[in-house]
Amino acid sequence: MNTENEKICANPVGCGAWVISRDFSIIMLSSLIVLGASHIRVPFYPVPFTMQTFAVVAVSIFAGRRRALWSLLLFVSMWGMFFTTGGYILGFFAVPFIIGNGASKLGNLHLLCRIFCSHLLILATGTAVLAYFIGLTAAFTCGFLFFIPSGIFKGLLVFALVRAAGKFTK
Repeated sequence: MNTENEKICANPVGCGAWVISRDFSIIMLSSLIVLGASHIRVPFYPVPFTMQTFAVVAVSIFAGRRRALWSLLLFVSMWGMFFTTGGYILGFFAVPFIIGNGASKLGNLHLLCRIFCSHLLILATGTAVLAYFIGLTAAFTCGFLFFIPSGIFKGLLVFALVRAAGKFTK
């Protein structure tokens, strides 16, 4: 039987607490990464450019689905409403499911597709909620189309980070 706990700890006695604290640390750090990325912003109305989508996708790849969901829940419960437009937050929670576990082991095209689909879903949910406040045409222009170039940039940046990290972990 080759469980994750046995791989992590040579002495299985007391390893459960170590695994829980490791998971908690990853969740806290991931939440802080998303928070920090929310402060990297370019003012724009009605939604500013931030690096949050970059952080959400990166956390989903590196932390894994379960930890990413917990970190996003922690981020939203503690800080998210102060830094993010509500509709975009809804899309955050779908990203770990789109990315999935083991994303860093995917082929280049498959990983890029998942990264870009994640960005598009975040933009789509944000635009849908924004449309309620400013109308569909304005929301589509200001909340979706305007963010496509930055989404491509952030997607390529996440991809490069994942591939660079893969070279150092082999």
